[in-house]
Amino acid sequence: MRGLVLSGGGANGAFEVGALQHLIGFKKIHYDVICGVSVGALNGAILAQYPKGKEAEAVDHLVNIWDGVCRDSDIYKKWYWGLLGLLPAAWKGSAYCTDPLKHIVQEHLDPARLKSSGKKFRVGGVCWNTGEYRLWGERNADIVNGVLASSAFPLFFEDIPIDGFWYTDGGLRDITPIKAAIDLGCDRIDVIQCGGPGVKQVKGKPGIVRKGLTMMEILLDEVDTCDYEKAEMINKLVLAGAPPSGKRLIELNRLQPSGLLGDSLDFSEERKIKNMKLGKRLAMALGW
Repeated sequence: MRGLVLSGGGANGAFEVGALQHLIGFKKIHYDVICGVSVGALNGAILAQYPKGKEAEAVDHLVNIWDGVCRDSDIYKKWYWGLLGLLPAAWKGSAYCTDPLKHIVQEHLDPARLKSSGKKFRVGGVCWNTGEYRLWGERNADIVNGVLASSAFPLFFEDIPIDGFWYTDGGLRDITPIKAAIDLGCDRIDVIQCGGPGVKQVKGKPGIVRKGLTMMEILLDEVDTCDYEKAEMINKLVLAGAPPSGKRLIELNRLQPSGLLGDSLDFSEERKIKNMKLGKRLAMALGW
């Protein structure tokens, strides 16, 4: 069983789209399982709605959505204009209003199609109330909210209420959900990660927004590295004849840029096109 794992990365999810144009759109690779977190949950949800044999249509749908994203305001906006723009964050719980993103997800994600596509799908979010990591799948009635919760960039995007609890980006615990794909029975997993290690360098004293972004970049980079290295370590133990209980050898393929792609909240047209082209170019160079 072959699985696709899409990492988080905000606006850098355009890199995933470019790679998927080649892997799914051109090579027609069929994935039985799709797992994603954050922007990977958004991208994966669109793809997972299409059954086997409809790979080209799936990618076209995803590309069409991203074609409509040309500026930050297509995804999020300030609560108010002017100097009071960020002030409501004190009582609303997030720096920005994400109504535009909610509209995109609600318009393009059909739970019935997701359930009937024949694909297994998982997204993850973290509960602010308990700190626990929760997965949603193709059969969950609240899968739309699950995708929104998984993509709720911590502190910056609105938290999502589900069953009396508040949820945020699953990347806080599992930004590259390889374990979910393994647990669903995958023996071959293609992983697409949205960025290389490190954080964006800035000159001078950073403002509060930049500090928040840098804090999240450091945290998510650390989680991202640990997720993949944990899976590699299990493979090494299996090959050495000392497999952890219940673990098996998994073929892991990884696509990742060598450096940073840019700010996670920069949804400008120029950045999007650049990262999509890079993703497609690197995917074409692979032997998958």
